[in-house]
Amino acid sequence: MKNSMQKYVTEELLRATKPLSCGELAAIIGKKVDFVPKNAGVSVVIQRLKTLPDFKVTVHGEFPRQKYSLARLKINKADLQTLVRHEFETRLWAVRTARGQA
Repeated sequence: MKNSMQKYVTEELLRATKPLSCGELAAIIGKKVDFVPKNAGVSVVIQRLKTLPDFKVTVHGEFPRQKYSLARLKINKADLQTLVRHEFETRLWAVRTARGQA
């Protein structure tokens, strides 16, 4: 992964000992790098991390005062292959249904 927002957000959330909000994450990242990220950018990265099978994002609090914590999940290679195969079959079925070939 290059030096991207996803890398910075992931590093800070994994390092944090308490849940952090998007604003807190943006401030921490802004102190370490030469740009200050927007809260919306940090939020987009967190939403993306929720979809990845490697991470478990836990949301604390209710909207609009949500805080996030991140944990890395250990997935066996066989589990990952099963997950990829299932995702492929699901998307292939959706394409065929859309074309009327199902």
